Amino acid sequence: MYRGALTAGRLAQYAMTAADLGHVPTNAEYCEWWSCSERNGWYDRDYVDAHAVGFDELAGQLEKYPPEAAAEDLGAHHVTMIEFPYMPRASWDDDGELLEADFARHDRWMDTYAPYVRRMMIFWHGEIERDDGTVWARHSPEWRRAYLSLLRGWLDHNLERGFGPERFVLLVADELHSANLADSPDDNVQAVVETMRQVRTAIPELKLYQTLTYYAFPADVELMAPVTDFACVALPWPERLTRNAPPEYNPRQAWTEEIGPDLRAHCEQLGSYHVASGKSDSQLQWNHAYPLVALGQGLDAGVGHWAYNVARASTWHDWDGEGEVRLDYSFVYDGAEDHERNRRLNPTGEPVVPSIRWEALREGIQVAKLLLALREARDAGELPAEVAAQVDALWGEDLPIQRCTVHKHRNLLAHAPKHMQDELLSLIHISEPTRPY
Repeated sequence: MYRGALTAGRLAQYAMTAADLGHVPTNAEYCEWWSCSERNGWYDRDYVDAHAVGFDELAGQLEKYPPEAAAEDLGAHHVTMIEFPYMPRASWDDDGELLEADFARHDRWMDTYAPYVRRMMIFWHGEIERDDGTVWARHSPEWRRAYLSLLRGWLDHNLERGFGPERFVLLVADELHSANLADSPDDNVQAVVETMRQVRTAIPELKLYQTLTYYAFPADVELMAPVTDFACVALPWPERLTRNAPPEYNPRQAWTEEIGPDLRAHCEQLGSYHVASGKSDSQLQWNHAYPLVALGQGLDAGVGHWAYNVARASTWHDWDGEGEVRLDYSFVYDGAEDHERNRRLNPTGEPVVPSIRWEALREGIQVAKLLLALREARDAGELPAEVAAQVDALWGEDLPIQRCTVHKHRNLLAHAPKHMQDELLSLIHISEPTRPY
C-alpha cells in the first residue's frame, strides 16, 4: 500500500516537473526540480493533495539527497562526465539568431557539478520551439542557426564564469545509425553529420562526442568518424542483426575489419558501455571481465552500464516494479529499506549495500587500470628489461587480458568454469590477433 502511494506521488511530481520544463524530465532534472526549493519558492499544494498520496514521505527522502550531495558522490567515484540533457530557455529571431537566453538553471548545475566532474556533455535533443509555438525541424537551416547561436552563447557565457570549452563535449544525436544497411548512410545520418561539421567549423575548440551501437553500419561510421573526437561504443557486437540488415551481414566482423579501425584512426578516445540485462547479467562477463573485454577491443577510455542503478520499487526485490518493465537494474541496494533481505544481509545497517556485480566491476576496472599503467610505463621506457618483458607477455598477441600466474599458457579464464570461458571467448572474439590500442 505504501509503495503504491509513493508511486502515485512520484507520478504527480513528474507531471508537475514536466509541465514546468516543457518535456518529460530525466531523473536528474526531476530530483533537482523538487529538491531546490530556494529556486522555486513554491509548489502547488492543492494540486498535490488532490492528485498524489505519499508526497510528504517522498519530499522527506529528497531532502536528504540535494544536488550538492550527488555531485560530491560523483567526484568520490571518479565520474569524469555527466549529461546536460535539456536546452536552456531561449528565443530567436525568424532567421534563427539568438535574441536572449536564460542560463540560470544551467549555471546552478555548473556551480554544483563542475568542482567534481571534469566534463559536461551537452545533449540538446529535439525540435527547437519558437515563441509563437511553432518549431523548426531538426537539422533544418533555421534549426542549425538557432542551435549554433545558442551553443556559442552558452559557451561564451561559461567562459566569462571561468569554465572554458575544455569542460564540455557535445553529443548531437544519440546512437546514430541508418535505418537499414542498403541506404547507409541515410538522410538522417547525413543531416546529423552535416550539423556536426558545422559545429566543428563554427566552434573548433568544442569536442564532439558520439555514442555507437552495432546498428551503425560501416558507411555510417565512415561518414561520422572524421568529425568525432570521443566515441562511446556499446558492447557486445553480435554476429547477426534481427532488423535493418540481411542475415548475411555480420556486425562483429564489420567492427573488426572496418568500424573499429575507422574509429581508431580518427578519435582521440574510445570508451564503451554495456546495455545491462538487469541482475541476470553474468557476474564474470559483464562485470569483472567487462573492462578487460573493452581493452581487448581497443576501447580503453572507460566502461559504463546503461541503467546501471535503476530500481522500479524495492531495491531488494528483483521484479516488484509496475507496468511493462518490472526488472531491476540496480548495482547497489538501499540500506534504509524495511525489507527482510536488508535486515538479514545488512545487519550493521550500512546505508548503501554494494552488490556482488558492483564489486566485480570495481575489481575488473582496477585490473584494467593496472594493465594500462604497466603498458604506459613500458612504452615510456620506465621499466627494467625483465619487467618490460613480463608486460609484453601480459599484452602479448594472445587474448589481450591479464595472464594467470599458475596457468602460464592461459589467462584468468583458466580458473572459471568452462561454460563461462566459452561465453567470454565468444564475446571477445578477435578474428585476428591484435594488440589493444
